[in-house]
This record gives sequence, C-alpha cells and structure tokens, in this order.
Amino acid sequence: MTVETVAPTPSEAAPKQEYTKEQVLKAFSDGLAVYEKIIGPLKEKQAKYEVDPSKNPPLDDEEKRKLADFNICIDGDKNATGDGKQIGVESSFNGKSFMSREGIPVEGMIKTLKEEIKRKEDAMNNLEQGVQLKIIHEILDLKRTLKTIEDNSVSYAEARERDGFKDPDFFEARKKAEAFFRFEDPLRQSGNDGEDYKQAGEALERRRELVVPAEAVKTEPPEELPGEKLPQPTRQEPPPPPELSEQDWQRIMTEGLSRPDVTLPSARPPQAAERPPEEQLSPPSRSESPEDIDSSHLESRFVAERFYQDNIDSPEAKVSELEEARKNKKEGKLY
Repeated sequence: MTVETVAPTPSEAAPKQEYTKEQVLKAFSDGLAVYEKIIGPLKEKQAKYEVDPSKNPPLDDEEKRKLADFNICIDGDKNATGDGKQIGVESSFNGKSFMSREGIPVEGMIKTLKEEIKRKEDAMNNLEQGVQLKIIHEILDLKRTLKTIEDNSVSYAEARERDGFKDPDFFEARKKAEAFFRFEDPLRQSGNDGEDYKQAGEALERRRELVVPAEAVKTEPPEELPGEKLPQPTRQEPPPPPELSEQDWQRIMTEGLSRPDVTLPSARPPQAAERPPEEQLSPPSRSESPEDIDSSHLESRFVAERFYQDNIDSPEAKVSELEEARKNKKEGKLY
C-alpha cells in the first residue's frame, strides 16, 4: 500500500492579502466568541433532548446543521497544530493511503456572523438613538471580523490544489472519510450510507478552511561595502551675477532716467576696491561743518532711487529735483 503525503508550508498556504498572523488569529478568536454565544441556546436544547427525549423537543434539521457546523469548527480548533493551525486527515481508497493537512472549517462561523449582522441592522429602526450608536459599533466590529476571516479562508478544492493534490483517488478517499465522520455524528447521520456519502460531497463543496499567514520574515538592510557608497546629490547654488563695469553702471544712472528702452542687466554694481586701513575714511565728527561733508554718495543714491521708483514704461526726467539737490548741497543743507 502506497502512502501519499503532501503537506504545504505556511508560506505556500498564506493568502496574498496583507494580514499578520496575529490579526487573523485574533479575528478567529473574536468570531468564535460571538459564534459560541449565538449557538449556545442550541447546545442547551440538544443537551436537554438527549437527557429526556420524551419531555424535550429535538432540534430541527436547520438547527442540527448549525450546531454540527459549530462542533466541527470547535473540534478543528482543538485538533489544529503548528503555526498554520492545521488538522491532519487520513484517508484511503483503491489501495492508496493519503494524509492531508487542512485548515479549521469556518463556513459555519461565516454564515452565522452574516446572519447576526443582518439581524442587528434590521433591529436598528426600533431602537433609541443612544442604543443605535452602540449597535452600530457592534455591527462594525462584526464586519471587520467577518472580512478578515473571509479574506483568510479558502474553499476545500482551492486548499487541496494549493497543497498539490491532483490524484482523483485522493478526492474519492477524502469524500469517503467525510461520509464516515457524518455516520458517527448523531447530528449529521441520515441512517443511509448512500445519503451520507452524497451529503459528504456537498459538505466539502461548501467547506471554507482558515488559512493562517506565516510570520513575516524580517530582513536586515545589506551592509555597505567600503568604497561602494553612492555619492549623495548636493545642492548647487547659482553663481553670482557678473559685476557691472563702471561704464555700464554710469549708463544706467544717466540714460535710465530718460530712455524707456534701457533694460536693467542682471548684474551687480561695480564694487569699489578695498582701500588700505590708513586710507579708509573715518566717520565725520560732530565738529565738521556741513560744507566739509562729502555728500556725493547722497546724490548718487538720490538718482538711483529715482530710477527705481519711476515707472520704467513711461519715465520722466526729474531734472528739477536733481538741480534742487545740487543747490541744497552747495548751500550746505542736508537732505
């Protein structure tokens, strides 16, 4: 007898969505708590029926299915091992034995969470505003949990395809194993082998298996080898504009007042050569008279200021103001 075993690694079974292992396990734990609370009354009803069938009614078919799906999920959680929370299932057919690693069945949890969300949404209209706000938060939490579980679960067929199972004998063996599980479960057995086998195939078709992502692998940045550092881009300041010649500067000072076609060059005014310390002028003392003060720099500044203040598109020569400035200088009047 040959044995075929195909066990996927957690990375191969992990979904493409960006969920961490902790997020998926927390969503499963939160969903299981809600699931158990909702199924609780069915468990109590079935327990009472098993104690005294003559006094307590049995579960109907839909209630049996719901409780059976819950038990399958709970048993799967208890029996799942490893980081991927998987269950080992043995099966055999046609002289071949197989071992498959399967995720926790969550199809019953998904269906129950959807029904609970709809029930809360339908009840919103009959509640006070303060209670509605509380229910809204509960609905949002349920939807987040549901989405995480749905995004991180796959169908039975997709899971086996990921695992690499292609032999038709395996799928026949697995269906036989599922039929046997149903035969042993009072909630699922039909009393007919052919019916159990048929329902086993239907159960596997609606099966959703939880897929727990593998832990993210932390990678360190590569070390920089000596001499392999890339040059860092440096900010280059624009070069300073060239200095104007004395001739260009005089042309601006004179022609610029009366000619609208004269444009200002993008250059700096000529810089006076630095004089030796002994030749540098010291500020005039208080004892100096107005006549002794050299005010030529004031006249130049006055002309330059008038040049920049005038409208270049329609300049007017301020000859009268210039003559008045020279007269004030001659008479020793300050500006």
